[in-house]
Amino acid sequence: MKGNGDVVKLKAKAEKHIIKCKQEAFVAVSKYSVSDDHELIIIDSNTLVKNVASFNISEKCLKNYYTPELISIASAKQQEANFRVSIRGRVKKVKPSKPSFGEVVLTEEEHTIKLMLWGDKKSLIGKPHEHRELIVTAVEVNVYDGKVSLSSTPSTNIDVSIRLRVS
Repeated sequence: MKGNGDVVKLKAKAEKHIIKCKQEAFVAVSKYSVSDDHELIIIDSNTLVKNVASFNISEKCLKNYYTPELISIASAKQQEANFRVSIRGRVKKVKPSKPSFGEVVLTEEEHTIKLMLWGDKKSLIGKPHEHRELIVTAVEVNVYDGKVSLSSTPSTNIDVSIRLRVS
């Protein structure tokens, strides 16, 4: 995303969805999608836009949101719902993808956690990744019926560790 003072471009699916805002107005936007190159916020009839008071977000807060500190799976399971984390784990199981999401079980030592990959993020991991070590950045903690899992966000990145043997 753009930094403080930068312009964020909007792309409307139809002219009726274009929102006119005062110059330098602050708005909260929800129920939108992001272009593949992450340069545009795409709005449509489901998008909600509200005027909000101005505010400053520290560089540290933005960094923690988009690239949270790497923590263990055990520590991730202790976090509150909606907290963003980055974790390292080995792929224990890749479950067959559904139309809107994919499910992966990650393990680290004796701890396991389910990772839900939503939308286009579900294509980031497949059967060939089983038993590989991953670093998953910017996922959200979910708590449902006392069970903790992780969900991808638009900022989620997945790095696959590959060890090369030089002979």
